[in-house]
Amino acid sequence: MLIFIPMNLRITQISVIWCITFSLGLNLSKAQQAPAWIELDGREDTYPKAEYYIGFNTAEFRKNDDLTTIRNYVETLARNELSEVLFQSVNSAAQVRGDFPKSSFSRSKMEECGMETATYLDKKEGIAYAISFIPVKTMKTYYYKQLSKSMDEMEEKIGVANEISNKGQAYARYMELIDELDAINSDRLLLRNIGITNDVALMTSKWEGFKQFVEDRAEELRNVKDITLDEASFFLIEKLMHDKDIEDFTVKLQPATYKNMEIATEFSLRFNQLLSYDLIKKGVKVKTGNASSTNIILKGTYWPRIDKIQVSLDLREDFGDDMDLVIGSATVYVPIEAVEAENLHYEPKITQQALHKNTLLMNRVTNGGMDATVSTQKGEASLVFKEGEPLELYIEVNRPSYIRLLNVWSDDQQLLLIDNYYVSQENINTRIKMPFDWVTACPCGTEYIQLFARSEPFGYIDIETEDGFDFVTESLETTVNKSRGYQMVKKPGSYVTESTIVLTTIENK
Repeated sequence: MLIFIPMNLRITQISVIWCITFSLGLNLSKAQQAPAWIELDGREDTYPKAEYYIGFNTAEFRKNDDLTTIRNYVETLARNELSEVLFQSVNSAAQVRGDFPKSSFSRSKMEECGMETATYLDKKEGIAYAISFIPVKTMKTYYYKQLSKSMDEMEEKIGVANEISNKGQAYARYMELIDELDAINSDRLLLRNIGITNDVALMTSKWEGFKQFVEDRAEELRNVKDITLDEASFFLIEKLMHDKDIEDFTVKLQPATYKNMEIATEFSLRFNQLLSYDLIKKGVKVKTGNASSTNIILKGTYWPRIDKIQVSLDLREDFGDDMDLVIGSATVYVPIEAVEAENLHYEPKITQQALHKNTLLMNRVTNGGMDATVSTQKGEASLVFKEGEPLELYIEVNRPSYIRLLNVWSDDQQLLLIDNYYVSQENINTRIKMPFDWVTACPCGTEYIQLFARSEPFGYIDIETEDGFDFVTESLETTVNKSRGYQMVKKPGSYVTESTIVLTTIENK
């Protein structure tokens, strides 16, 4: 059956179709219009500074460039700019400067804070635009919730740490909590800098309480009266590793010396062995002796107190030329009972005569126009040798010179090891092994090996030969003054210097 459509109806349909087509055309035209935010005024109107953090950037492109790649590239530029804006905004606040790390404003972190990104490609001009923005309110809400959650979790973690019965494990956990509290502090500072103050003040008080408790508890564990030598060593290494991540480093380890006298003892040697063991367990490579291949040095001193021994260690980075920097430090108090339980001597016999000898030899000439060192196969510092152990001596000078080597025993006898040994030009700045090998022997205790070097031959000193050894019969003070030759330094072109090593010989139990 055929149906005829009236003419007026057809006109109406055509009008409707034309209107729809015209409307679509307008919409398509609007879709191609540039967004207001590509201009500065439009950005400020659309995203007011009081309400948004904004990152904006542009990039040029050519007609045949891949538009997806261009879009991704300019979006990355805008996000990077937003990260920089956040960093500058937070850390330039009047209350705190430079506390919040730039790495905190990663893409994933900004997305968690509510970051959005928009792009526009102007194909006619060949310019790509991108804007990334985070509402200030959204960011404040995110970090406030995160801080609240972190504080609740920290309270639970401290409770768990309090239940750990093993002192070493508990100490290690508290040191980890100190790091976690520092991370929480970054969020707290950020909130304060972006204007949340009232609620953050309450959390600040709580955070400070947590921090004080954890640090006090760690200190208490490090210094309890009943810790063993093994635990004391463990505590020290945990603290040092907390200060500086030295895993996979090579560390030169030197035994702690008695007070400030460069004297090592049986206690030094035993404690050094424990430190070495704990460092190796942490993945640190340990070297002793000369170990010139590393510039990270661990050394320190110990001081007897009333019922404890205070051991203080410094982790140092050596830059050469007598320049170094402390990059970590730790102190522990070892119960004297724990030392005596292992039958270790920790306090050398220090008489007034010994103090005078130490002062005389250690007050050496070091500015006489040249450098020199004397060392052993174990290095030149914190030296401990067991009775019967081989001893090799090495010297090094930076100018042609005459060498005198003196060994001052613990009983004050002076043994002249070598005299007027000449180092020629071709052997300077070279570690030279002395032409003899020794085996350490008692009298056990602290002894010194003193190197004197100078441009002129040494004068005569009184000696007496016994069993092939040359013993000096003059007083130590006379020997030292003759060897230093203060008057000689005044001659034009003359030079002189000294080097001293202190070593302790212990009985081979």
